[in-house]
Amino acid sequence: MKAVYKLVTLVLTVAFFPAVVFAPFFKLLVTSNLLSLFTSSSDDVMINASYSIKDIAGLLEPYSEQLKSFSFTDIPEAIRDAIGLPFALFLGFFILAVLTDVLLLILGVFTRKRRAAFIFALLGVVFTVGMNISFGYVSKPLVNGSISISELLGPTILSGIGEVQSGLSSLVTSLMGSGSQLIVIKLLNLSTAYILMLLVFIAEAVWTISHIIADPDPEKKTGNKSKKSKKRA
Repeated sequence: MKAVYKLVTLVLTVAFFPAVVFAPFFKLLVTSNLLSLFTSSSDDVMINASYSIKDIAGLLEPYSEQLKSFSFTDIPEAIRDAIGLPFALFLGFFILAVLTDVLLLILGVFTRKRRAAFIFALLGVVFTVGMNISFGYVSKPLVNGSISISELLGPTILSGIGEVQSGLSSLVTSLMGSGSQLIVIKLLNLSTAYILMLLVFIAEAVWTISHIIADPDPEKKTGNKSKKSKKRA
């Protein structure tokens, strides 16, 4: 049973990392009112996709030079005031969730501290839910129109994008920076990766508590065995 417990714990905690990196992390829906200038159509979908962390890294790669010179001050002050704290909390909860999974791997596979593993699994659930709630406060002003795409990106970032784009992309970039609401974010939330992270921690908590109930004192047994071996010696 101990070997099975450690094996399942190993599988769950290791599976956490590819889920975070490769599973869709963000769901984005962007619409445009460009067609409404010429027809009666409105809210034409420009982007309706989910992006993993790997996808985002690939999308940012062409702008690596611009990102090197990017600083916190490039973000407009109004944006920092509106979503700075929620975004910092989102990153904090995300990092804590990743670190918690590492601790679960160590506790579950290399020690007998199952009660500690159970507590950290519950903390993982709390951190993951906190991450989702924090991101909700990040996306809310973007979706309800309080912050436009042009305001979010700011003139410095828009000019950087314009340097590496041409043709239709440049036209779209110009429209984004025009201060109009021709291009709007309709949906921005966490996607599959968030659900998988949550499921890993819940599964780890259930798996661990079931073994605590079935074998409540593995640490005591280990201690008793070591005492008996000392007496025999």
